[in-house]
Amino acid sequence: MPNGVILASQVRYAETFAARLLGMMLKKRFPPEYDALLLTPCNSIHTFFMLCPLDVFFLDNEIKVLRICENLAPGKGWVMVSGAKHVLELAAGCAAKSGVKVGDKLIFTERERRG
Repeated sequence: MPNGVILASQVRYAETFAARLLGMMLKKRFPPEYDALLLTPCNSIHTFFMLCPLDVFFLDNEIKVLRICENLAPGKGWVMVSGAKHVLELAAGCAAKSGVKVGDKLIFTERERRG
Protein backbone atom coordinates (compact mmCIF):
# COMPACT_ATOMS: atom_id res chain seq x y z
CA MET A 1 0.00 0.00 0.00
CA PRO A 2 1.25 3.50 -0.67
CA ASN A 3 1.07 4.50 3.00
CA GLY A 4 3.25 1.54 4.02
CA VAL A 5 0.76 0.08 6.50
CA ILE A 6 1.16 -3.66 7.00
CA LEU A 7 -2.23 -5.30 7.36
CA ALA A 8 -0.89 -8.81 7.91
CA SER A 9 2.52 -10.39 8.14
CA GLN A 10 1.31 -13.89 7.23
CA VAL A 11 -1.59 -14.51 4.85
CA ARG A 12 -3.10 -17.93 4.31
CA TYR A 13 -4.54 -18.47 0.84
CA ALA A 14 -7.82 -20.38 0.57
CA GLU A 15 -7.95 -21.36 -3.10
CA THR A 16 -10.04 -24.52 -3.10
CA PHE A 17 -13.79 -24.77 -2.65
CA ALA A 18 -13.37 -26.55 0.68
CA ALA A 19 -10.81 -24.07 2.01
CA ARG A 20 -13.00 -21.10 1.04
CA LEU A 21 -16.13 -22.73 2.47
CA LEU A 22 -14.49 -23.48 5.83
CA GLY A 23 -12.54 -20.23 6.05
CA MET A 24 -12.59 -19.11 9.68
CA MET A 25 -15.51 -21.30 10.75
CA LEU A 26 -15.26 -22.66 14.30
CA LYS A 27 -12.10 -20.65 15.09
CA LYS A 28 -12.10 -18.34 18.11
CA ARG A 29 -9.28 -16.26 16.62
CA PHE A 30 -6.78 -16.36 13.80
CA PRO A 31 -4.36 -19.26 14.24
CA PRO A 32 -0.83 -18.22 15.27
CA GLU A 33 0.64 -19.25 11.91
CA TYR A 34 -1.25 -16.52 10.00
CA ASP A 35 -3.11 -13.31 10.73
CA ALA A 36 -5.19 -12.95 7.55
CA LEU A 37 -7.06 -15.26 5.22
CA LEU A 38 -7.38 -14.54 1.49
CA LEU A 39 -10.30 -16.31 -0.16
CA THR A 40 -9.65 -16.48 -3.89
CA PRO A 41 -11.47 -16.46 -6.19
CA CYS A 42 -14.35 -15.15 -4.10
CA ASN A 43 -16.96 -12.38 -4.10
CA SER A 44 -19.03 -13.29 -1.03
CA ILE A 45 -18.70 -14.55 2.51
CA HIS A 46 -20.92 -15.81 5.31
CA THR A 47 -20.48 -15.62 9.06
CA PHE A 48 -22.43 -18.75 9.94
CA PHE A 49 -20.58 -20.95 12.43
CA MET A 50 -18.02 -18.22 13.05
CA LEU A 51 -16.89 -17.72 16.63
CA CYS A 52 -15.19 -14.34 16.32
CA PRO A 53 -15.96 -11.05 14.57
CA LEU A 54 -14.01 -10.20 11.40
CA ASP A 55 -12.98 -7.23 9.30
CA VAL A 56 -13.38 -8.06 5.62
CA PHE A 57 -11.91 -6.39 2.54
CA PHE A 58 -13.51 -7.18 -0.83
CA LEU A 59 -10.93 -6.78 -3.60
CA ASP A 60 -11.06 -6.62 -7.39
CA ASN A 61 -8.63 -8.28 -9.83
CA GLU A 62 -6.11 -5.48 -9.31
CA ILE A 63 -6.31 -5.98 -5.51
CA LYS A 64 -8.06 -2.64 -5.14
CA VAL A 65 -10.46 -2.35 -2.19
CA LEU A 66 -14.09 -2.31 -3.35
CA ARG A 67 -15.77 -2.55 0.05
CA ILE A 68 -14.79 -2.87 3.70
CA CYS A 69 -17.04 -4.57 6.23
CA GLU A 70 -15.87 -3.91 9.77
CA ASN A 71 -16.59 -6.01 12.82
CA LEU A 72 -18.82 -8.54 11.06
CA ALA A 73 -20.49 -10.47 13.84
CA PRO A 74 -20.67 -14.26 13.88
CA GLY A 75 -23.87 -15.79 12.54
CA LYS A 76 -25.16 -12.61 10.89
CA GLY A 77 -25.53 -13.85 7.35
CA TRP A 78 -24.12 -13.37 3.90
CA VAL A 79 -22.31 -10.46 2.21
CA MET A 80 -21.78 -10.36 -1.56
CA VAL A 81 -19.97 -7.63 -3.52
CA SER A 82 -20.40 -7.33 -7.27
CA GLY A 83 -17.04 -7.16 -9.04
CA ALA A 84 -15.09 -8.63 -6.15
CA LYS A 85 -12.58 -11.35 -7.07
CA HIS A 86 -10.91 -11.86 -3.68
CA VAL A 87 -11.88 -11.47 -0.04
CA LEU A 88 -9.34 -10.71 2.70
CA GLU A 89 -10.45 -11.60 6.23
CA LEU A 90 -8.69 -10.14 9.27
CA ALA A 91 -9.35 -9.89 12.98
CA ALA A 92 -11.94 -7.28 13.94
CA GLY A 93 -10.35 -3.88 14.49
CA CYS A 94 -7.64 -4.22 11.82
CA ALA A 95 -9.51 -2.10 9.26
CA ALA A 96 -9.92 0.92 11.53
CA LYS A 97 -6.31 0.73 12.76
CA SER A 98 -4.94 0.50 9.22
CA GLY A 99 -6.62 3.53 7.71
CA VAL A 100 -7.23 1.57 4.50
CA LYS A 101 -10.20 2.88 2.56
CA VAL A 102 -12.24 1.96 -0.51
CA GLY A 103 -10.17 2.59 -3.64
CA ASP A 104 -6.82 1.79 -1.99
CA LYS A 105 -4.69 -0.87 -3.63
CA LEU A 106 -3.18 -3.59 -1.45
CA ILE A 107 0.17 -5.24 -2.13
CA PHE A 108 1.08 -8.82 -1.29
CA THR A 109 4.87 -9.16 -1.13
CA GLU A 110 5.23 -12.91 -0.66
CA ARG A 111 2.95 -15.76 -1.43
CA GLU A 112 2.62 -18.87 0.67
CA ARG A 113 0.00 -21.32 -0.55
CA ARG A 114 -1.71 -23.41 2.06
CA GLY A 115 -5.30 -24.22 1.38
